[in-house]
Amino acid sequence: MNSFSSIANIFQDSNDPMTVMQRVVNESLKLISGADGAVVELLEQDGVTLTYVCCTGTLWYSLGLRLNSESSLSGLALRSGTTLICSDSETDPRVDRDTCRQVGTISMVCVPLVNREIPLGILKVSSTHANSFTSSDVKVLSGLAEFITTAIGSAAEIKRVTSNLLSDDNGGGGQSPYSQTQIPDFVANIINPAFTKNLEKKRRVEKILESGKISFVFQPIFDLTTNILVGTEALARFGDTPYQPPDIWFADAHSVGLGIDMELAAMTSALQHISDLPVQAAIAVNVGPEAILSDKIIELLGSIDTSRVIIELTEHIQVEDYPRLIERFSRIRGLGVRLAIDDTGSGFSSFSHIIKLSPDIMKLDRELIQNIDKDPVRMALTTAVITFANETNTEVIAEGIETPEELSALKDLGIRFGQGYLLGKPATAVNLLATSI
Repeated sequence: MNSFSSIANIFQDSNDPMTVMQRVVNESLKLISGADGAVVELLEQDGVTLTYVCCTGTLWYSLGLRLNSESSLSGLALRSGTTLICSDSETDPRVDRDTCRQVGTISMVCVPLVNREIPLGILKVSSTHANSFTSSDVKVLSGLAEFITTAIGSAAEIKRVTSNLLSDDNGGGGQSPYSQTQIPDFVANIINPAFTKNLEKKRRVEKILESGKISFVFQPIFDLTTNILVGTEALARFGDTPYQPPDIWFADAHSVGLGIDMELAAMTSALQHISDLPVQAAIAVNVGPEAILSDKIIELLGSIDTSRVIIELTEHIQVEDYPRLIERFSRIRGLGVRLAIDDTGSGFSSFSHIIKLSPDIMKLDRELIQNIDKDPVRMALTTAVITFANETNTEVIAEGIETPEELSALKDLGIRFGQGYLLGKPATAVNLLATSI
């Protein structure tokens, strides 16, 4: 497949009716505060069967479910062309009670989707609790019905037209004077101005993943009582254009759906340097919650000496599912890996991570360390963290130590481990062998 066809396919996929319907259910769940599930049900050609084609929330696992429109509230709403509300499926005779029990729906709002008097299906928002919806919810959803139907219908028509326009016979092949991106870019910039920018971003990220152009430097971590190198933090560097900070590369990857791939690729590359590092030095790698929950991380850790591996969970990353993360860390720790909470002290999220995940290591944020020798507030907060760490058998590492005065103050407080430009700048694994303070 040439690049023209590839671009065309990506663009068509982004405007596929199924993609649009998934956006509809996702946004409906956000819009209606009482909802914990949403689904688009399409009417089959038999004119009777409604099928769950796009689901989210508590209904996500019900994809493909089929129900009889003649014995359900959805069917009644579609036949009457009226948005209907059910407050309690256990007492409402209009609903298919068995299906409601199967999917856990107690209350719901069913919005008919009708295009030019042709019934297409239903948008349903649901709740696992009774009396979750109001007349205001019904009014809002009824008002959106025409827009939703038009959006889905337009997506189908746009996909058909662009499929023809962006085919090889219409600009992608032969001796066309236009480049393989000009026509797709023209179409994209009219229908979705952000598309071209996001596509280019995705190309750059995919190029990094395919080429493996992720290198690493390692910032040394020292035992402040003995001046011995005890660990390193792996810091990614990207050698491709555009030249931008690593955090921007990772943010770009997440914005185009490749964040987990980028994090795991970086982790794989970093851990390949274990044998190059001083034998007494651990290696800390930054990984987000979603990547930690990936099964690929277990495969990766199963092939190396995990006794020297520390996983750093950054304070700034929101955790959506603590129970799963706790279970995964229990499994990872069983392999010998240690858990560190990065950026402790820079926000409330870090303390939630600490309380719920019980890390082996807390890394004090540079914001807390800066001028600590002159600031009694920073001194008091750091003292409180140290007391907590001592009582929970947690190690503390101070990050961003840049002045002798900061180092002295931290030693006086009882901080045993530290890193920062005063102690040692990031270096390649080979150069790190000669590092000392």
